[in-house]
This record gives sequence, structure tokens and C-alpha cells, in this order.
Amino acid sequence: MGFWNSMFGDDRIENENKTKPFFKNANALERKDWFTRTRPWHKVPPAVIDAVIAKLDADPLVFEVFVHTSMQQRLVERYEKLDPSHGPLNATIIAGILSQVGSTALQAVMTLKQAGRASDREVDRAVEAGKLAAEAFEVAVLLDRNMIMGYSGLAVILGMMGRHADALQRAKQGIEVIREIRQSGTPFHASSIESVREAPQMLEQSERMLTELIQQYEAL
Repeated sequence: MGFWNSMFGDDRIENENKTKPFFKNANALERKDWFTRTRPWHKVPPAVIDAVIAKLDADPLVFEVFVHTSMQQRLVERYEKLDPSHGPLNATIIAGILSQVGSTALQAVMTLKQAGRASDREVDRAVEAGKLAAEAFEVAVLLDRNMIMGYSGLAVILGMMGRHADALQRAKQGIEVIREIRQSGTPFHASSIESVREAPQMLEQSERMLTELIQQYEAL
């Protein structure tokens, strides 16, 4: 056993969980224990799990969606590589990862829609992609309230689903968050990171898009 452990590492989990589903957890302590004893989540740094629990624990249904989507899209391996020293910031990083997943799924839906006539299989793919996009964006904005991409994505995909009232609500929330970010006076221009320096332009683009969506939905 020692030889194989030295070759491949000892990946044993004390009192490993193989039967309890995530939704059976009743509180934060049980959820943290579940992550610790359940593959592949046991490899994610505890500080990263703590950051997620702090943001999602108040909404067990969305938390369940987070776990399911992360497993389905093989995102847990990416969470494993996050730096524990970033602490709560890891929730924002994961929100960004999920927003990227949502954007990719949304693009797939839009591509199929633009193609016009579609087979039953393609329609099914569009439905699944739409569901994935909505769920990924929903979790993203709970993990990071300032994740503007999440509000924009929800405003679009929910509208495409015919859920215009929900889409309108998300668009208005996005506008509100953009205004709050501007009022915070964050010195984006002083950052050494190019994407951060470009944040004001991105906020302006998102504001225009969300404003157009609000006008569109309010006219229905």
C-alpha cells in the first residue's frame, strides 16, 4: 500500500460519503461536512468552500443548483486550483467561472435560434442550453452581487424563455447595481490589471444593453 500511495497519492477519505445527496443537508455545518467527505469536492480547499457557503447557504435550492451545475460542467477541478488565501474573493472568482458557462450556453441558444428551422434534437439542445444558462447566471449573481454579466445574461435568456416579467426584474437589478458601482468611486483606472481598468467601458456597454431590454420588455 505504501508503494502505491507514493506513486499515486493517498486519496482515501475518512468516513467517505457515497450515498447522502446534497439536498439532505439541513444547515451550513452539514453542508461543509458533505463537501469534505464527498468526491470530488473533498479536494476543494476548505476556505473556498467556506466562501461559497457564506454566499449560498441562505438559499438551499440555488445551492443545490450550484452543486449540480458544477458537477455537470466539470467545474470542481477548477475550484480545486483556487488560492485559499483569497478567502471570500473566491466566491467572486467562481461567479466569474459560472458566468462564462452561462454565456457559452446562451450563445448556443442564440446560434440555434438564428439558424431558423431546427430538428427536434436541436430544439432539445436549445432547451437544455437555456436551462443551463439561466441556472449558471442565477448562481453567479448570488455569489457576487456585482456580477453584471449575470444580470445581463438572465435578462436575455429569461426573455427568450418568455419569462418577460422575470427578465425585466433582472434587467432593472443590473441597472441598479451598475449605479451602485459607479457611486462607490472605485478607482478602476489605477489598477495594474487591464480588464479592471476597462471596467467603466464595460459598465457603460452593459447599461445600454440593459436599458434597451427594459424598454423592450416594458413595451410588451
